[in-house]
Amino acid sequence: MLHKKNIDLGYATLEPTTPVPAASYGTWTITFTVGKYGMDSGGQLKIATRIVSDWGTPQFDDPKAEGYTTAVTNGSAKLRATWNRRGYIRPFISAIVIDIYDGSLSEGDTITVVMGDTSKGSKGLRAQTYAESAFEFLVLADPTNSCDPRPIADKLTLPVVAAELHNLACILPSQSRLNEAVEIFTKGEDIWRNPIPVSDNLVFEWVGDTKVELKDN
Repeated sequence: MLHKKNIDLGYATLEPTTPVPAASYGTWTITFTVGKYGMDSGGQLKIATRIVSDWGTPQFDDPKAEGYTTAVTNGSAKLRATWNRRGYIRPFISAIVIDIYDGSLSEGDTITVVMGDTSKGSKGLRAQTYAESAFEFLVLADPTNSCDPRPIADKLTLPVVAAELHNLACILPSQSRLNEAVEIFTKGEDIWRNPIPVSDNLVFEWVGDTKVELKDN
């Protein structure tokens, strides 16, 4: 069970929050402002995502490779950022873990995490391949090195939407009566099979030389 969210831990913002096409590459910045508890040396900040997501993996070593992520602070401490696939608890298991060391942070100091930093050649971080109305980054803070990170009050979400139209799926009856109209169900899909609305003005025509065969009962 998640802990009750605490406004005294600090607050965070996410930019941008515009719709993200499935499997596209982008850059997202989470800025955490330290709350009245501060952040001691040995404290942690975590940015967790649900285990069912297939977002790209953040990495902190190769600025030219995809997923490059940076974490900086304006406070009097150093940061160490890592990726841990079991960094928190279900369902928010995978997490970016940021350790504070060689100093501490005071109320009002910030930690800025840029996921998919393209400033040195990376093409960004890949979004998940399936549509979701409110994908969430869960931000947690452990200000006192208690090994007990608590969710902050802010809920950081953004919508993931279908990518470009790739396929038009049509479903129609396997049997019909001669000279009677049939209904055709149509569904647009992107390359990942996310549904896309299609126009009501579609026109269908018969292609091929197949003929109807009539058989006596």
